[in-house]
Amino acid sequence: MRKPTTIEWLYLDFDGFFASVEQQARPALRGKPIGIVPFDGAVHTVVIACSKEAKAKGVKNVMRLGDAKKICPELILVPQTPDLLPPRS
Repeated sequence: MRKPTTIEWLYLDFDGFFASVEQQARPALRGKPIGIVPFDGAVHTVVIACSKEAKAKGVKNVMRLGDAKKICPELILVPQTPDLLPPRS
């Protein structure tokens, strides 16, 4: 088997990043399955990002909210907060 000497592929989970930012900003969410939704009170929408804890229970990005809650009833829904992210240059 060939051993690479440089990085050939790098996969980044940016959707998971958004959920991690929310967990960092709100310590009470750390270690819990969270799903990021477009706005508070959303009923007919999708989970636009989810934490690794939610992914471990089967929740996926761009999954319908109802389906996500069936798979993971303890899923905590968090509205997106773009202001937590650093500004783009």
